[in-house]
Amino acid sequence: MSSPMSTLSPLFLLLLLSLCIGSSWAEPSFLFHNVELVDVSTGGTLPSDVYITANKISDVTSPVFPPPLSTPSMQVVNATGQWLSPGLVNSHTHFGNLPAINALTAIAHGITLVRDCGAQLSLIIPLRDLWNNHTWFGPHLFSLGNMIDGAPAIWPISRVATTPEEGRAVVREMVAATADGIKTYSMLKKDVFAAIIDEGHKFDKLVAGHIPYSASVFDALALGMNGVEHLENFGPAIAELAGVPVEYSVPLGKDIRQVEAEAIGLWKHYASLDSSIIQSFAEKIASAQMFQVPTFVVLDSLTLTQPPHYQDDRLSYIPAFIKDEWARGVTFPKAGLNNSVILALPFMEDFVLRLFEAGAKVLPGTDLGNAYIFPGFSLHDELNFFERAGVRSPAILRAATLDAANAMRLGHLYGDTQVGHRASLVLLDQNPLLDVKVMTSPAAVMLDGMYLNRQRLDELLATVKAKAATCTAYPCI
Repeated sequence: MSSPMSTLSPLFLLLLLSLCIGSSWAEPSFLFHNVELVDVSTGGTLPSDVYITANKISDVTSPVFPPPLSTPSMQVVNATGQWLSPGLVNSHTHFGNLPAINALTAIAHGITLVRDCGAQLSLIIPLRDLWNNHTWFGPHLFSLGNMIDGAPAIWPISRVATTPEEGRAVVREMVAATADGIKTYSMLKKDVFAAIIDEGHKFDKLVAGHIPYSASVFDALALGMNGVEHLENFGPAIAELAGVPVEYSVPLGKDIRQVEAEAIGLWKHYASLDSSIIQSFAEKIASAQMFQVPTFVVLDSLTLTQPPHYQDDRLSYIPAFIKDEWARGVTFPKAGLNNSVILALPFMEDFVLRLFEAGAKVLPGTDLGNAYIFPGFSLHDELNFFERAGVRSPAILRAATLDAANAMRLGHLYGDTQVGHRASLVLLDQNPLLDVKVMTSPAAVMLDGMYLNRQRLDELLATVKAKAATCTAYPCI
């Protein structure tokens, strides 16, 4: 599931420069005094003095009393009674359609790293570089470049590959454009899918995305696919495990919503599976180190049959023309997709818990860019789905920080509170290891060494509301 992206003119990049605030990163050194430092690896906390120099955690010591005073070269925050956590990661977004709105709301909600799972290379790579080089204000971004799909492609922004040779060529194009990874999509032929994974790995790129309709989860495991987006891809495998024959083929000439509904509908066979079969399947996924991004929130949005009539306050952060698009989309016929998702969600939640128990990496992501997926806010909804599945707060927090950073091969920089890591952190008034829901209300956020207290976070949200109230077309700069 993905969102179509607008075609943007070169003027767009010039407009971005009007929001350039790179000089704001010239912060003094920083000290969080007597803070409970959250270790997501161990699930514990330790009272600490945490020193920040430039954009990194430079030292962690036992608290010194009395604390040093703030000086022009070092700002001191007395964080007694507060907790310091790594910043959150949204592991599935389409971030470029509303770049300013998406960036500001992400930071205001403690999201300091995002993975973009499909966009025009000419749009997302310059955006990534503007954010990652601190030319423009926003989270660190990891890009999978364009989606690579078969013919006919589901989304117009996809690069089409109909032969293994074409698949390999598109991968090389993505590598040349400095995409951070490779994204596969649903209409690929099986041999093309295999060639894309192989070529991506030759260039040491992680390959993640949809398992195409022509291949199975078992094929993806055998080919070494690094990660799978959306649990709908597992419906056919669940049916196979239950002994139900499944045909894998590119669904030419079929309504793609009907195809999705049928794939998700196959989750009904989960109820007949013996617990040992589910456990063995989960262990196989864990052993292969293939991460999963369930995107519960976007699946849940598919159950809507009527728009929420603008009753959700979060809609005030969304421009009116997009709200209208969303409302119209909800009323489209969905070929039984609504009912298929309603039936499948409890089984999917149980399977996510089993994956966690098996040691598999399950990452929170929202598929931002789809209807009723709210920038910033919806990641916390996704964490709530993990909690509803029975996953405990320490495991959810690790999944949303270090595990997600590791899946992007950025765990040496993000997702942790160890010395040497980037100072992308969230200051909290309560312990997130006891209840991950406290992450919804950060007392402050530090973005690569830039400190944003609650007042500044509220100003970011107010800016988004103002943009949303006046914007009438993409990209809402």
